[in-house]
Amino acid sequence: MAAEIVAETHRLLQLAVDSYSDEPSCVAHLHRVRNRLTEPVRIAFAGMVKAGKSTLLNAILGERLAPAEAGECTRALTIYRFGHEPRVTAELANGDVVTLPVRTVDGQLDLSLGDAAQARRILVRWPAEILRTMTLVDTPGIGSLSGEVSMRTSTALAQSDAAAEADAVVYLTRRLHETDVRFLQQLAPSDNSIAATINTIAVLSRADETGAGRIDAMLTAQEIATRVRSDPALFGTVLGVFPVAGLLAQGARTLREEDLQTIRELAELDRAERDRMLVSGDRFVRPTSTLTSTPQSRAGVLERFGVHGIRVATSMIRGNDTMRVAELAPLLSSQSGLGDLQTAIGRHFVERADLLRARSVWRAVTGIAAARPEVLASSRLLGEVDRLETAAHGLRELSSLARLSGSSPDIDWDSETVGQAQRLLGGYGTSAAARLRTPDGADAAALAEKARNGVRRWRASANAEIQRGLQQDISETVCRSAEELLIEAHPSAARGVLRLASGN
Repeated sequence: MAAEIVAETHRLLQLAVDSYSDEPSCVAHLHRVRNRLTEPVRIAFAGMVKAGKSTLLNAILGERLAPAEAGECTRALTIYRFGHEPRVTAELANGDVVTLPVRTVDGQLDLSLGDAAQARRILVRWPAEILRTMTLVDTPGIGSLSGEVSMRTSTALAQSDAAAEADAVVYLTRRLHETDVRFLQQLAPSDNSIAATINTIAVLSRADETGAGRIDAMLTAQEIATRVRSDPALFGTVLGVFPVAGLLAQGARTLREEDLQTIRELAELDRAERDRMLVSGDRFVRPTSTLTSTPQSRAGVLERFGVHGIRVATSMIRGNDTMRVAELAPLLSSQSGLGDLQTAIGRHFVERADLLRARSVWRAVTGIAAARPEVLASSRLLGEVDRLETAAHGLRELSSLARLSGSSPDIDWDSETVGQAQRLLGGYGTSAAARLRTPDGADAAALAEKARNGVRRWRASANAEIQRGLQQDISETVCRSAEELLIEAHPSAARGVLRLASGN
């Protein structure tokens, strides 16, 4: 189905190019938009100033590319795209593009702009494997001291903006404030129906700070994330809320041998002495005869891991003199919450990349057509977009998943029923095996039988007289997902089941 929609989107673009052939600027924009269909899915990181966007982005990249020092670091959109060789360019306010030197300082990419300080957009091409499947966009902080800077983020992520930079959004918040809620509601489509697309994941960032850096801080963060997920103000706006200790995640993904040596020496201290050193950052970096590591090396570890990360790391290697970087790094990463977030990004965004990219193209065409109603083809183009949106069942699945991730008095299913619906909707992976909970490589007959059972169950649920409106809408969406699985696995069997379901 996704392949058909992509093919139809190409035809839509050609129709738009033909319709606006007398307007070179429109044609040029449409040609740029066409490239989106073959690029990796674009995922933007957004949030209030100092929410930890750059730190989390570095953790996902596995390299320290995004600047994360104190102050407002991200004042221009910074786009990280795959390139076989490192290259950095900046687009200036007047439209000129300049090439910047590629420099690293202590393992951190130096994005000092110099004469390009007023750049609107920075493009970093880098040979990081993750960038083969996704392009990452670091956005200026919401609530920046500069209204113009904040507006760049709003424009880049707007649902209806023809120039929108992202196909999906990861929104970071340290604590859910009214400003966060308002922005997330703006990211959600104004049409609150089940057909509206939700393409945002929320992150409770710097989660270790919620527990004052204690070793069990992530347990507290998990509880807070559960409460945030249930906040009625967020219902239907996000696909989930994930707590992540960004510094620990970044440190784990960029762990060096010298970091391990400093942490190992700390782990060998008496617990009371180690706890005294970790009371504050200032105390941790003071000169001491207890350790051979220098204050500078400890300051570097503190900057890269934070107090919580150091506590977690020392607890993991205590008594293990042979643990190496390759062993410790994944253990630390698993404690940071990064893995759950990466899994969600993969399932919701990367696996649905074709549909999300196509949707970005539809927004671009809609923006052009709506701005030029005098062009005869504009109404036809808008109609074609409506038709494609209606046919894009995978996007409707995202909306249902967003509603099932929160809490609503209109949904009274038990946890098992919710879990079954989420699975069929692709919340645990979009492959037939993941949706139907069958082993990889299961034969068509086994898949068809499970899909057939799913169609019958969820068709009955959608037709139940006691079903409330939202539950009925979600049941119909889940049933459609099961029908598509059945058609894929056993087309002839599907015809009989679907005929019975329709009453014909």
